[in-house]
Amino acid sequence: MNSLDRFGDDLCEELLSYLSLEDKFRFECISKQWRRVVFESQTVVTIDGNTGRWFHPMLGRVSKAELKRKMEYKPTIDYPLEDTAIELLVKYCSHLTTIYMNFKNISVDTIDKFFTKFGPKLKSVNVFGFNESVDQKWIEKWLKMCVNMQSFTNNDRPLYNVMIQLVPKIPVLFKRLNSIRLDVHTLDEDINGLMTALDVFADKYGHQMKTIGLIVWSSNAVIIDAILTQLMDSLPRMQTLISFELSFTADSQVSSEDWIQLLTTIGINCRQMKSLDINRLTLSNIVVGEEPLTSNLLQPLRRLTHLYLLYMT
Repeated sequence: MNSLDRFGDDLCEELLSYLSLEDKFRFECISKQWRRVVFESQTVVTIDGNTGRWFHPMLGRVSKAELKRKMEYKPTIDYPLEDTAIELLVKYCSHLTTIYMNFKNISVDTIDKFFTKFGPKLKSVNVFGFNESVDQKWIEKWLKMCVNMQSFTNNDRPLYNVMIQLVPKIPVLFKRLNSIRLDVHTLDEDINGLMTALDVFADKYGHQMKTIGLIVWSSNAVIIDAILTQLMDSLPRMQTLISFELSFTADSQVSSEDWIQLLTTIGINCRQMKSLDINRLTLSNIVVGEEPLTSNLLQPLRRLTHLYLLYMT
């Protein structure tokens, strides 16, 4: 009898759970027991730039039956995979619920197969890398498949464009959505589309939203003012909001009056909020010698447990 067999499967599984995924693939050959239980406790796999060095060659070595067994319990994939790797995931994986995936250079047919199988199962979606040549109708189709999505993050313009058009069109599509993080890629000509989407979003999803993040890729004063004005109208309708992040990728001029009004609106209306992160605001129109951040300003935010403010004068 192998000396490790005396531990029993439960204890052996607990011990093996502390191994990295790479070590599990390497050490599963130690005994039949290890081979049987080594992947049972693996519920999440993150394939990043480091693990990619050994994961991709491994795909060519393992048999399809082994790949099915190894990956059957893995709900998370994080790495820009090739078509062949995604096709293997589509064919042999059954439990993906969270994706952080770069679809750059992946064919439309392969992406369509992926979302056809996993779309209804996905709870957290963070995808990017869609080529500008990908028809927005495809992206809209894939998003519509994610009906059980609870968390959504976008990192590029094609996905952003589809999302702000889709929300007003089908405002109750994502009934479980409670967390959203948007990279706001807005030009002057589509600012009205963003305002409409934010308004509908607050109206239809405000009662269930817990986390919102907006990363604004613009220093245009008109766009910044419009976004702040819409936020001051939308945030009071989000009574369950716990965490809010507003970041700018460039120095963005905001008057001290708007700045104070935004914080006051959040403090008075978002009574469940615990975390506030506002990044890279440049305050303008401030009287020399006046302190823009005072105890009176922070008074409405007394319920916060986490506060991050980065501003420049």
